[in-house]
Amino acid sequence: QAGQFVGPVFVLDDDRVVARIGAAHDDDARWVLLHGIEHTPLPAIQGLGRSPDRRCFAQCDGLHITTHHGWNGPVIAQFALPRGNEGLPPQVQASAGPLGQRCDEIIPFNDGLRVLLRNPTGVYLLHPANRGDDSPVQRLHPQTFEEDGPYTWPKNQMDEKVDGETVTVLALDMLHMALSPDERHIAVGDQDNSHILLDAHGAVVAEHEPLSSYPHHAVFSHDGTRLFANSCHLYWGSTCSIPIGAAPQKATDEDTPPLDERCRVYASVTLPGLVILGDADGYLHAISDEGQALWRHHIGSTISAIDASPDGETLWAASYGGYLVRLQRSEAGMDPYSISTSLYVETRRWIFWRDEV
Repeated sequence: QAGQFVGPVFVLDDDRVVARIGAAHDDDARWVLLHGIEHTPLPAIQGLGRSPDRRCFAQCDGLHITTHHGWNGPVIAQFALPRGNEGLPPQVQASAGPLGQRCDEIIPFNDGLRVLLRNPTGVYLLHPANRGDDSPVQRLHPQTFEEDGPYTWPKNQMDEKVDGETVTVLALDMLHMALSPDERHIAVGDQDNSHILLDAHGAVVAEHEPLSSYPHHAVFSHDGTRLFANSCHLYWGSTCSIPIGAAPQKATDEDTPPLDERCRVYASVTLPGLVILGDADGYLHAISDEGQALWRHHIGSTISAIDASPDGETLWAASYGGYLVRLQRSEAGMDPYSISTSLYVETRRWIFWRDEV
């Protein structure tokens, strides 16, 4: 209970690491810059994301989002935050509120002129505030609303205070998103829906039924040709491997073979030819794009974030229990002091307790 959630984690080119300490819903969540044993607070940042090509960063200061050429580089564009009630039909009695402006996850496009944003009220595509669009905020998920739910159900709504008054806002469970490396597709989902594939403009391309009970996580393969979509039940799960470009509008189970049939996935990272999944049991699992198990490595506590250097020589993994671990590939063989079948050796471990490091 003393450990503090860590994630997301972003590795910079010089082996510095930027990480959020505390979950998005924690009032005391904060961002830090880590380099060796140095620890630098970043109090101005309330949200951070990185583009697929790693060259563009998006930062939120709580009032708006700016995109930058490189880490802390020149500003490319500025974006308004959503309010949380964009694109809702009359039968969904949800209002704007602070929850709609939270930046749980942001992903800028490579050119810095569009940004994906996720918070409990939905997934949004943001355009620069000064571009003259009809609306700089476009709801990507959910897009369809039925009279009898699920988004009218009490479980997907919550009350919060706005200017002294109580309002009802959307509050979805297991909401997730991913952007393909070529930026042609966006994956979205939540606990009460299917695995949904969108084009870059937000139009639905395909929907896939989950292999387990509830859609929970998604990531595209490193070459963008497959979508790995995880669903869960309790602390178990299944990940299907969905081909991009050849799937019909309504796919069958035969179109989505399982990549893995055990892990509830909380975080992932891809490298050429493989995906690394972080599960509820504190393990990293490396699996080839074809579904072959390659190795696993135990970190401890439920995995909350993973990042890798472009060459895959260095991995960083974080956990719900407050661990942030640096792994280095070794030619000397497996680490005899790790619970692991990988060729990675632990070279550093930060432990973030509540109120101290």
